Amino acid sequence: MSEKITKYERYRRNREAQGETQVQIWLRHDLCKKVDALVRAGNYKNRSELFAKVMAEFVEGRNLEGQQM
Repeated sequence: MSEKITKYERYRRNREAQGETQVQIWLRHDLCKKVDALVRAGNYKNRSELFAKVMAEFVEGRNLEGQQM
């Protein structure tokens, strides 16, 4: 009997296979509107891409400055 996998589960497994982990965050409404405006302007494909890039730059920048994580 084969396992039936939903479209969402297939997407999730693919992302995990790429070494990614899903996280959830809460944002102030005004900040979320600004994030959405950046996405709509074509700067990012979606919120996930925006947050992944911003967080990587923030965390990697701190490592380069010699700050302990």
